[in-house]
Amino acid sequence: MQEVLIFQLNKKVPMLIALGALFYIYVLQYPLSQLLPDSTLGPEYGLGKWISGYFFVILSTVIFMAALHFGLNSASKSILITKQRHNIVIRRMSLPMVALIIIFFGLWTYLMVFYKLGMTIYADFDPLPLHMAGVLFYGRLFLQPLVLTYIATGYIYSKNKWFIFLLLSALACWVSIASGSRFASLAFAAPFLFLFKGKVRYLVFVSVFLGLITLATLTRSFYLPYIIGGEYIQIYANDQYLSSLIENLYFLPIFYIIYRPLGMGELLMTLDYGEITSSFSDALQTSLSYFFPFMFSSSGASIKNIYGLNDDVFGGFSLDMFSIYWTSFGGNIILYTFGLALIGWLLGKTYAQFAIGLARIGAAKLGVLVFALLFILTFEGRAFLIPWLFILGWLFSRREIPLLIFSLFSSK
Repeated sequence: MQEVLIFQLNKKVPMLIALGALFYIYVLQYPLSQLLPDSTLGPEYGLGKWISGYFFVILSTVIFMAALHFGLNSASKSILITKQRHNIVIRRMSLPMVALIIIFFGLWTYLMVFYKLGMTIYADFDPLPLHMAGVLFYGRLFLQPLVLTYIATGYIYSKNKWFIFLLLSALACWVSIASGSRFASLAFAAPFLFLFKGKVRYLVFVSVFLGLITLATLTRSFYLPYIIGGEYIQIYANDQYLSSLIENLYFLPIFYIIYRPLGMGELLMTLDYGEITSSFSDALQTSLSYFFPFMFSSSGASIKNIYGLNDDVFGGFSLDMFSIYWTSFGGNIILYTFGLALIGWLLGKTYAQFAIGLARIGAAKLGVLVFALLFILTFEGRAFLIPWLFILGWLFSRREIPLLIFSLFSSK
């Protein structure tokens, strides 16, 4: 016998996460960055520039948040589910199974090191067939943290909790060392929020996160340059850079938390640059190239150009969230409005599809983590992945696939 479970999507928390992140990026980040040692003031902008910059932020925030709310608001639905499955408790995976998964994920990262994939200071790797480079890279950032969180949830009341803690910590450290990515550090620290209960989980999460940030930063100079070789050793492992790194070791997490989410300084620089493309057709082609890079080529200014550099200058550069999409959609207000609204709507719908699938297997609490990972992708300017994740989420939300997962991992 089946009963109808009315699925109520958690819309409040995602909206608060997105709004809180935008408030930090565009209101708090810039003044906080000026309080740190060795901060650079950069170019001075008049009052008019600041007013126009914040008007742009407010307009962009309204468009993005309204689209996100619309995507979330259309997601409630009825799910047919048995009464027994309604009261499901996630089954605790056996320790051998957990160990095998950790080993598999560890070998996954070793394979990425072998092919020099997913290293934050290196982007000149040879592409693999069947887009396997993207599968390995984004699978580690999105799929692995979800699986690890599922494991952690099952051990929250187990006496083997600390053994799981050691396994998760070992894998997280290995990923941080092999990638040098603070983004990956954040993703692999997330499962610790679900391994403990009460306020102690926040203390454990913050401690692990700060430790992984420090480790990821150090590995950029003490490990990865020697794996990659060539000019990277001279750039990232020279004596002057290493000395500065050691002297500011205790401030590394603070520098990352404040400097990494770029904000008003970069936005004002972008708006001050001027035209990104010279015509609407160029802006349209640039917009299409963002979502379909293999079919269209960008004809506008690049992020390096906005920094006053040529495209062939060594190194990677980034901008704040709204600047990335302003550049990606050709600097045209019509295409930018439509593109930003589409991204916000897809973000809400994609989160909803994954949340529905998780609800079917009794793991609805993991939905917040899914949204956080999706929002980080959006914040990093990788929203071109959201349409593909939406398709994956839609498949996951169908009745058959979650029921298969349910039969494998749920308790009786």
